[in-house]
Amino acid sequence: MRCSIQNRPVIALPATNVCRLLNLATVLAIGASVATLATAWSKLPELVVSHFSASGQVNGTLPRLFLWALVALNMMIVTVLTAYFCRPAP
Repeated sequence: MRCSIQNRPVIALPATNVCRLLNLATVLAIGASVATLATAWSKLPELVVSHFSASGQVNGTLPRLFLWALVALNMMIVTVLTAYFCRPAP
C-alpha cells in the first residue's frame, strides 16, 4: 500500500498560553540584550575577551562589534525556529 503525503491527516493545534508566554519571554530577552548592549557600548573596550585558558588567563579577544553579531545570530535562530514551528499546516 502506498502512502500519499496529500492524504495524511492535518492536525492543527492552537497556541497555548504557555507557548505565548515563552514567545513573549524570548522577545523581551532579546530586547533586553539589545538595550543592555546599546547602553554599555561606549564603556566597552575595542577588544573584548572571548576565551580563557584553564588557568584563567585570557587567550582570545574579539572586536566589540562581534557582540552585535551574537545578538543578530540569536534573533535569526529564534526567527527560523518560530517560522518552522508556527507555520500553518499545508
